[in-house]
Amino acid sequence: MNIRNRKGSRALAVVLALLMIYASMPAALAAPVTAKKDENVYVNLNKNGSVERIYVVNAFEVESAGTITDYGDYQDTRNLSSQAPIEEDGTAYQVQAAEDKFYYQGTMKTTDTPWVINLSYNLDGKNTLPEDLAGKSGHLVITISVRQNQKMDPAFFDNYLLQASVNLNENCKNIQAEGAAAASVGRDQQLLYNMMAGQEKEIVIQTDVVDFEMEGITFKGIPMSFDADKGMIDMSELDKKTAEIKEAAAVLDAGAGDMQEGAYALTQGADTLDSSAAALAEGARSFETSAALLSERTDELVSGLALLNKKTAGLSSGASALFGGVSGYVDGARTLSQATGVYIQNAENLAEGTKIYVNAADQLAGSIAGLKQVPGSLESLRKGIAQAADEEHLSQLAAGSQALSSGLADLYEQTRDLGNLSGVSEQTDQLKSQMTAAGARISTCSQDIEAANSAVGSLTEKLKNDPDAHKALTEEEWSALEASLEAIDANSQELLSVGEGIGQSAGGIPDVSGLEGLAGLHEAVGGLSTGAASLNAGITAQADGLSALKREADTSLPALASGVGQITSGAEAFQNSGSGQKLVEGADGLTSGGRSLSTAAKTLAARGQELEKGAGDLQDGSAQLSEANQKAEEGGAQLSSAARQLSAGAKTLSEGVGSLSSGSSLLAQGTQNLKSGADNIKGGTQAFSDKTQNIDAEINDQIDSAVDKLAGKNFKSVSFVSDQNQNVASVQFVMMTEAIEKQEVPAPEIPAEKTGFWDKVTALFNKK
Repeated sequence: MNIRNRKGSRALAVVLALLMIYASMPAALAAPVTAKKDENVYVNLNKNGSVERIYVVNAFEVESAGTITDYGDYQDTRNLSSQAPIEEDGTAYQVQAAEDKFYYQGTMKTTDTPWVINLSYNLDGKNTLPEDLAGKSGHLVITISVRQNQKMDPAFFDNYLLQASVNLNENCKNIQAEGAAAASVGRDQQLLYNMMAGQEKEIVIQTDVVDFEMEGITFKGIPMSFDADKGMIDMSELDKKTAEIKEAAAVLDAGAGDMQEGAYALTQGADTLDSSAAALAEGARSFETSAALLSERTDELVSGLALLNKKTAGLSSGASALFGGVSGYVDGARTLSQATGVYIQNAENLAEGTKIYVNAADQLAGSIAGLKQVPGSLESLRKGIAQAADEEHLSQLAAGSQALSSGLADLYEQTRDLGNLSGVSEQTDQLKSQMTAAGARISTCSQDIEAANSAVGSLTEKLKNDPDAHKALTEEEWSALEASLEAIDANSQELLSVGEGIGQSAGGIPDVSGLEGLAGLHEAVGGLSTGAASLNAGITAQADGLSALKREADTSLPALASGVGQITSGAEAFQNSGSGQKLVEGADGLTSGGRSLSTAAKTLAARGQELEKGAGDLQDGSAQLSEANQKAEEGGAQLSSAARQLSAGAKTLSEGVGSLSSGSSLLAQGTQNLKSGADNIKGGTQAFSDKTQNIDAEINDQIDSAVDKLAGKNFKSVSFVSDQNQNVASVQFVMMTEAIEKQEVPAPEIPAEKTGFWDKVTALFNKK
């Protein structure tokens, strides 16, 4: 599914159609024209809602041909209606337009829109980037946040309805989308959200997805212009309620008058209470002093008991600490005894492993003699390859082949002249002799090369069968060596065939003692020239193969010999050092020492158990003494607590009476304030009653204003592109995020058919 490509193809088809329609329009006159314009703002959003780019299609209703002047701040512009150029002068753009609809597109420099949109995705409880969601499965939460862009003119945010459209395909199940208007579109589910003018919103969509993909989320902004008027609202109930409010205001005002009279009576009673509370407070303060003295004496008794308990607690704590230390000692002795047993077992295992290791080392030393022969074999292999690839021998062979090829080419040219026939028979016999000798020499060289190659191959096979020598080269290096030998063998066979071919060609040269054989001689020389050229190419290829084999042998075989030498030296050193016997003796000593350590550990554990019993008896006695002292201290604490409670109660009583006295004073002051407040309330209720007399008319005015805003009656379109554009009929916004989709596997390229321009245009409209 490639949603973006499909939509891009449709858009391109529309643009091409517009270009073809207006391409043949006549050039407009240069007179300036005034035309109303519509601004269609298209915003490409990234997957997270941020703005990638903004481009505007400006549409003008041109009533008479002339020059259109428009304003904006564009990166680039494009005439969608004609071939006329768009002239730029700062932020002013001029273009010649014919009478009719005129369109041009501009890509804006800014990336700000009236709305700030943010999209976040959470898959299975983890925040996930949208780029990583394609093809995933799990519980998906999509959060769409729409906020006002404070940097932009608020005219659009305050007066535009923004509609968000989210399409979820059939792989999205259990969709939860609060506040959405849901509709089925084929197998897909379309969710629509409306954000009223001036409204910020956060949208949360939850769904269970499998192999997730999603089309781009679309946002459309248009002026809020609902077909609404006050006649659509039933005002009868509202009028009834406003009448009730006015009546209630009158009742409230009468109640406030009654409260004012009660406040006067309450003030007089509060003054009497204040004088009585002052006398009660004086008696309470005297009782508080006596209770505090009693509490002080009981505290001294409790302190003495606490000191005694502290001393006995120290004794008990020390006995417990001693018992804990002895227990730890006994546990440690047991652990030591167990550990020594494990130690002995490990020491015995070490001794056994050491003996096995020494035996293996002795076996390795037995194969040293065989390893010492490997470097010599490798050196013989290298010399054999060097002999086969001798540069002087190969150069002589190549020079002879080149001379033969050049001589035959010259002879072929000479036989073209049939006018001079003298000496033809002698030259032909000489050529036969030379070709026979060259064929024999090539055959001999080929046999020599084949014999050398056979010797090198035998030595290579011998090394491959030797396990120690085989490990010195990787499998890739052995394969390269075998490939080089096979190439040399093939070239030597080809060289032998060419030599035999030259010998046979020499025997096939006709007898030219008579003039009738001249034409056959010329053709035979041509065939020989061709064979000589093939011979020269084969010799060159064989020389390259031998050189490559020699370079590989010079690099790899010394390294192999060096590695075998290091293995031999290490094995001899270990055998001569006598380390194996020392390792065996040391392992036996570890085993003997471990047994002694185990005996001592068992003795320590037995003595520790006796010490642990004595420490336990001491701990029990000290605990009984501490318990008795604790009970005595608790009794003293209870006495002290009762005395403190008595003192606290006396203090609370004194404070309470004092608070009563203070409260009665505050009450008296409060009643004065209440009286004053009642006066204010009465004045307020009177004012409220006066204000509600016209509440029905004021509510009607507010409803009229709200309905007008909903219908867009008071909004005049302004330009999004530039405030210099005054004659703006409408502005609308279309914003769309990138689709979340899996990467498609590229289809195999098919050779393009040669088609004409009209065939391509027709194909655009016929795409499915």
